[in-house]
Amino acid sequence: MKSILGKHHKTILTIVFVIFTISIVTYLLQKYGLEKTIEIIQAQGVGGMLVYVVYVSLSVIFSPLNSLLVKPVALFAYGFWISVFLAFIGSVIGGTSNYYLAKIFGRPLIRKLAGAGVLKKVDEFTDIVGWGSHNLH
Repeated sequence: MKSILGKHHKTILTIVFVIFTISIVTYLLQKYGLEKTIEIIQAQGVGGMLVYVVYVSLSVIFSPLNSLLVKPVALFAYGFWISVFLAFIGSVIGGTSNYYLAKIFGRPLIRKLAGAGVLKKVDEFTDIVGWGSHNLH
């Protein structure tokens, strides 16, 4: 499949995930309306919050997932401060996971997930600011 898609497989995968997320949100809104959709999400309680945190975390780890599309739903369901807090927790978990994935698996994984071009830009940036990318060797 990768040979069919060529070098654009990441772009196509991103588009597919965005369309999938929009489709789910749109389906819920069309089938139940905004108020009922919010009630369904709120009825999940802590489980719904955990799903949101996990989704935000995964969107930090896997860039094709886009949490921006579900943040308005969380805003309506949980209110401003709770949805901001949950998004923050998800982002911290995702960022920490990224750090340990890079630390454990190093450059081969980063190159495979992000691409050689992105890795080169990171190296150039860290050379400019003087941090060095010693953790990614």
